[in-house]
Amino acid sequence: MSNLQVIEWTGVLFGVLSVIYAVLGNKLTWPIGIISCIAYFYFHYDQKYYFSMGLQAFYIITCIGGWMEWHKKNPSEEKGVSNVPLWHYGIYIPAIAIGTLVMGYFLDIKTDDPKPYLDTFATVLSVLGQWFLIRRYLENWLVWVVADSVYCYLFFVQENLPSLLLFLVYLVFAIVGYFQWKKMQQEVR
Repeated sequence: MSNLQVIEWTGVLFGVLSVIYAVLGNKLTWPIGIISCIAYFYFHYDQKYYFSMGLQAFYIITCIGGWMEWHKKNPSEEKGVSNVPLWHYGIYIPAIAIGTLVMGYFLDIKTDDPKPYLDTFATVLSVLGQWFLIRRYLENWLVWVVADSVYCYLFFVQENLPSLLLFLVYLVFAIVGYFQWKKMQQEVR
């Protein structure tokens, strides 16, 4: 097994553990996620998915923030599962489209990224999904379903079997996470 494969499998293992903890609403999702992000930072660099590599750096920072947000000392301060306010969609949808087009164009003309617009679209969605997860918005899981589907395609065409399998697992967990969090949300009401 090559060093890159060891790094990729490390990212896979810790990524799966992190998402399991996220589905359960457990704060261990964050420190375990950091390990996966570090591994995938190096892996994406090797694969020339530059925005996905940068996304891993963003994830490391947001994992620290998420860990702090979810680690409130006073349980009454903890925010339960909620929904994205409807008016926010008027901001998020155009931002996704514009961000994908502008950054995808940049990647297309300035890098050797094999799928610049898909890489960018998945990255933009992942930033939004991570923000929604930190805020404990139920819709984070729907954003992850789309982003994970795009990543599945990207890893399929690059023939990265471990990462493809990881993102298929992420996709399943995103669907399970949606229903689990919906249930948690209804139990509070």
